[in-house]
Amino acid sequence: MDYPNVLGRHDAAGNLTRDIDGNPLEVGGRIVGRSVVGGADEAVPAAEFDAIAKAGTGRDTQIVAPGSEGLGWNVGAVPYDRYTQLPRRVILSNKLNPADVPGVYGHEIGHVIEQLVGELPAEGLTRELKVLYDVGDNLNRAHSNPDMPAKMICP
Repeated sequence: MDYPNVLGRHDAAGNLTRDIDGNPLEVGGRIVGRSVVGGADEAVPAAEFDAIAKAGTGRDTQIVAPGSEGLGWNVGAVPYDRYTQLPRRVILSNKLNPADVPGVYGHEIGHVIEQLVGELPAEGLTRELKVLYDVGDNLNRAHSNPDMPAKMICP
């Protein structure tokens, strides 16, 4: 559905060569989402988070105690430069449950990417984004099927 006209957007093996907007995909680069015609969307592997954080901020991810500068009482943070709006570093709490680290770290990596691309506008995507966010982040989602979002009111 994302690629209604795949002509000229893939090679002979079915590997996508252009993104949904027609921009060329970098050979050997990170591709998130679909990389093969008819294939499934793929998330960024958690094993890539450190490399993405360093590439996006120029610094290794910091693991600090709650209440530390830049983190406060949050479990993760991405402070950014107030003049350039670029992310300065990724900070994670040292009190995170190990099972929660991938979700929190992935969320913070999303902020790094968002800042690097200039905060993509979400106008018109609010309903879809709320459901996606709810599935991954709402502790109150339906317990009978944790893969489904909780009932919510969307504008």
